[in-house]
Amino acid sequence: EQGKNNFRFHSPEMNTHPIERVNLETALRRALDRGELTLFFQPRVGIRENRVTGVECLVRWMHPTQGILNPPEFVPIAEDAGLFGAIGDWVMHAACAQLKTWQQQGLANLRIGVNLSMRQFGQDNLIERMREAVHDAGIDPKQLEIEITESVLMRHSERAEKLLAQVKDMGAHVVVDDFGRGYSLLGLLGRLPI
Repeated sequence: EQGKNNFRFHSPEMNTHPIERVNLETALRRALDRGELTLFFQPRVGIRENRVTGVECLVRWMHPTQGILNPPEFVPIAEDAGLFGAIGDWVMHAACAQLKTWQQQGLANLRIGVNLSMRQFGQDNLIERMREAVHDAGIDPKQLEIEITESVLMRHSERAEKLLAQVKDMGAHVVVDDFGRGYSLLGLLGRLPI
């Protein structure tokens, strides 16, 4: 962490970070089974419509001792530990199920946005998992928005064209999140179904 060309004397405090990380990873492995993950929803208001037109899902971990943990506090650990596939599946299913609940309560014209991590984007069966979540919830795929960061698109530009075409074919929408932070090639963006 301190970079190259220097030295450090070992101290007991140096063990704190790795031990905390291992403890967090162990707790995260149990979080799904214990129902500790939850979704928060950020509304999107259409200016023309002057109403809520959709929501973005934000996953949070309700840690039993540390309280609410935001994604930067646990997603990197989940990805390193190979857990984000299961978490991503849970988020997709929970989001679609929540949308169905809202539809049954009379909120019929909403879209729900679900963020994809870089690891999820690389999964071979991503489209099948998305279709399964939509089918299980009984919602129209047109009401699902997949949010992909600009950096993921740039790192996987070849895969992006093919995969996003499949997302569009199933009827879901694609949104580029955090646009303008990287160095997107506008030509690539023009070819993508976003």
